[in-house]
Amino acid sequence: MTTLTKVVNGEIVPLSAEEVKEFEAMEVEHLRQVYERAKVKYRDQRRAEYPLIEDLVVALIEKEEGRPEALNSILAVRADIKAKYPKP
Repeated sequence: MTTLTKVVNGEIVPLSAEEVKEFEAMEVEHLRQVYERAKVKYRDQRRAEYPLIEDLVVALIEKEEGRPEALNSILAVRADIKAKYPKP
């Protein structure tokens, strides 16, 4: 195990037990924030590439009229985007 250290008056000294706990808590918080940003990032990336809602509405109406091609195309694009930007 690596000993955590700090510099005091030009000397390298080990962290106290309390300082180690504080450092570990900060590290856990940092990793939590990185994970939270990753969750938002994939959603934003997907949203930027998804087809417009207006196009989806038209495709749904066309499907009801017996022309499912547009909806099938949108579903294929959506699947590709989800594969490109998977959930973390």
